[in-house]
Amino acid sequence: VGSGGTGYTQNVDITFSDPSEPWGVSATAVGEVTNGSVTSVEMVSNGRGYTGIPTVTFASPNSGINTATGTANLIPTYYSILRSTPISGGICTITVNDNVPYAVGLGSTVPFFKQSRVLASGHSLEYIGSGTNINGALPNQGGVPIQENEIDMRNGGLVVFTSTDQAGNFRIGDGVVINQQSGTISGTFYSKSLFSTMTPFILALGGD
Repeated sequence: VGSGGTGYTQNVDITFSDPSEPWGVSATAVGEVTNGSVTSVEMVSNGRGYTGIPTVTFASPNSGINTATGTANLIPTYYSILRSTPISGGICTITVNDNVPYAVGLGSTVPFFKQSRVLASGHSLEYIGSGTNINGALPNQGGVPIQENEIDMRNGGLVVFTSTDQAGNFRIGDGVVINQQSGTISGTFYSKSLFSTMTPFILALGGD
């Protein structure tokens, strides 16, 4: 938010200009109002297909003409390299893990980076996000964990991890979660109940 404006009595609709790619989807957001001015922005949809910074338009205030203004920030998308061919005549072929939906023209400059990685295996992460003050972070003092704070990956960095939280839920990276209470295994593309299929092997593990 560049200028919060004045005269707002309720949250504000925010629109963004259309993305440059034909398959793109426009971003949407809502401006949160405090004391008549827009103080923060809650993104409803980040959109996709932007190659340049979009124009941001705030709705007019309920009274007056001092409309809020703001500027959008784009977060780059990083693609990991799966393989490359040997250089021959100054040319090699690069294969990335994901489909690149943008057109990369002949002669385009593409920066490459060595990815920063952290390997964290078998960590117990209990009540992460509840704070660093021991008098308020403990559950009996009202501390509330924020699961999203367990792992911080930014600017193309990668954290490879396995972890167990305070509820006994086991995570293998962002892709697989074993929920102790519901007895389910869920992932990015699937969900499976541990109780839906009973095999002799499972029964043997649970026997006396």
